[in-house]
Amino acid sequence: MMKYGLPIFLSIALLGYWVPQDKSSQQTSGKNSFIKVEFDPSKKETSVSIDPFLAINIGYNADIGMMAISGRFTYSGQTKVSIPQQAEMRFISISRIGWQFANEKDLNLTAIVDGENLSLGRAARVSAKKQLEDSRIYDKRDPNYRESYKYIEAASAFVSYENFAKIANGRRLEIRLGTKNLKIEKKHMEAYQALYRAMSQ
Repeated sequence: MMKYGLPIFLSIALLGYWVPQDKSSQQTSGKNSFIKVEFDPSKKETSVSIDPFLAINIGYNADIGMMAISGRFTYSGQTKVSIPQQAEMRFISISRIGWQFANEKDLNLTAIVDGENLSLGRAARVSAKKQLEDSRIYDKRDPNYRESYKYIEAASAFVSYENFAKIANGRRLEIRLGTKNLKIEKKHMEAYQALYRAMSQ
């Protein structure tokens, strides 16, 4: 069975999560090196984001699916004049076993920060794409050959500044999305902390 690697980032790119060429973009340095700042002249809006990172889906076989998480906030114009009131958390699922965000119960969102449950409401499914696996790596003459698909989806949730502050400043973080328990590693916690600092400055 084919392992996931570079294809996950190609799939994310197909859904439009990388920066279109008509946007001005810059990467920050130092403690905020996780941060990407993009200005969209068509919307007259600036987006401050972290790139998607793979989350450890506890009890889930990585051969049949993966989950990536990103975050961002926006403000009007090119200069932030006040602290944004919310941040967006986006969840990207790539699965071989079907849709993961099709039902409302799959989208209930809870953050477990240092052992404390923080209810974040319900995420919304924002995109879905069914994609045929690269058949060139299989022999179609094999009697056991079956077409295989990847189910690529994104869900989004808007989190208040106060709740995002608790998430970013925690020492240990798990995110529960429906029945999926996502463990966030230290290096990815640092990305959330950098995004929170950018909101607060």
